[in-house]
Amino acid sequence: MPEMGYLSVREMELLDEAFKTISEIPAYWLADWTHQVFPEWKDPTGSSLPIDPKKILRIEKKSEKEISEIEEELATVNQLKSFVG
Repeated sequence: MPEMGYLSVREMELLDEAFKTISEIPAYWLADWTHQVFPEWKDPTGSSLPIDPKKILRIEKKSEKEISEIEEELATVNQLKSFVG
């Protein structure tokens, strides 16, 4: 189960609604559609490739400074998680 700590009740409701909608779509159709509309996806030719989060942030027009700040915050969160267990 993913952590939902930063999401409001309304955001969680919207995610539930989106999940219900998407779960009714055939998987092959959803895969084809997402491959067409998300520029960060590249054809792995029969395998899989990780998508660099920086690429997504750049597509969303985040500055290099914002990307760096996001990476620093994520590193801090991950470090704190490692202390807690």
